[in-house]
Amino acid sequence: MSTPRLDYYPAAGNIEDSIALIRRSVEESLKDGDVLVLTRQIVGDCPSRDDMCEMRAVFDWTRRNIRYTYDPVGMWNARKRGFSQIDVFATARRIIESRGADCDESGATLMTVFGKFLGHPTAVRVVGFAPDSWDHIYTLWGAPRENPTTWIPMDPTLPIPDAGPGIEPLPPYVKRSRDWLI
Repeated sequence: MSTPRLDYYPAAGNIEDSIALIRRSVEESLKDGDVLVLTRQIVGDCPSRDDMCEMRAVFDWTRRNIRYTYDPVGMWNARKRGFSQIDVFATARRIIESRGADCDESGATLMTVFGKFLGHPTAVRVVGFAPDSWDHIYTLWGAPRENPTTWIPMDPTLPIPDAGPGIEPLPPYVKRSRDWLI
């Protein structure tokens, strides 16, 4: 099997750069007809225009088929006395093929692509569990589609057995958050 080279990015702490890489992965993924077909197959049993059924179907499919996997660890850095941090940003196709992803791939890129293919406006929410860090990211789907007044969290990476659409990390755990339209 021929596997393409992965593009690794040093984990910089600059959240804007990470958002730009997610946007690039989403934009590339939206050109992939096979991912569009899969998205429609995932929601194929939902009644037309049933937003909650679509959200549940996509969420459940992702939980069943994409395993949460940490990003790779880089090389030892003697000067910093630690291993370098690496972020992997993949297209939806690569995420689906590998069946593994962390929150920026599964929770942000894949769920954003599924939402956009189903006509939902999307945003991503980045949260920090300390006042000076960004630790987690996930997608929000806008409802109603035409003029969203509600943003539904779509975070399939939460380690909560009964999680579903609408469940997200909340205070007191979350110390800061920021949303970006994608």
